[in-house]
Amino acid sequence: MTAIIIVEPSSEIAGELAVAFEGTDIRIVCGTLDDVQAEAFAIASTASGELLFEMPERPFDPNLRIAMRQEFDRSGHLAAGEVRGFVTGDTGGFATIVVVPMLEFADARLLGSGSVLEAMRAVFRCGEALGLSSLAVRFPFLPQPGLPAAFVIQQARQAYALEREESTGAQE
Repeated sequence: MTAIIIVEPSSEIAGELAVAFEGTDIRIVCGTLDDVQAEAFAIASTASGELLFEMPERPFDPNLRIAMRQEFDRSGHLAAGEVRGFVTGDTGGFATIVVVPMLEFADARLLGSGSVLEAMRAVFRCGEALGLSSLAVRFPFLPQPGLPAAFVIQQARQAYALEREESTGAQE
């Protein structure tokens, strides 16, 4: 699965994130959600190798939306998330855009609680559990006053490594 993390256009850490995840299945895209849909679409379709023709954005299959909602709710961190998606090809694969408000992260007291790590892990877990070929995630708290770039990068890398380790271990 390819995970795409979308950060705000003004984010000073976009470049650092891109370098941090170089050589992994995580891509960093900078821009607003509307701005980056085409770019995320292109990355997702290249990654899955299933894009045969472009299709206009259309609503999710209700069952997929429900499954994602349940998977997110299990984490306890993504209850406020909004799920949007678009088709990547005629094979039925989806590139998924997940908008995760996570306003709790504006509270600096949560920085040491592991919430960022757990939220990112929940996103990766959800994509893997649903068998999605790609997952695009927008974390609006990037950049966030009081949330150091190094901390976010470290948490994101740790989340990615933990999920890769677990998914690889489960397959063996």
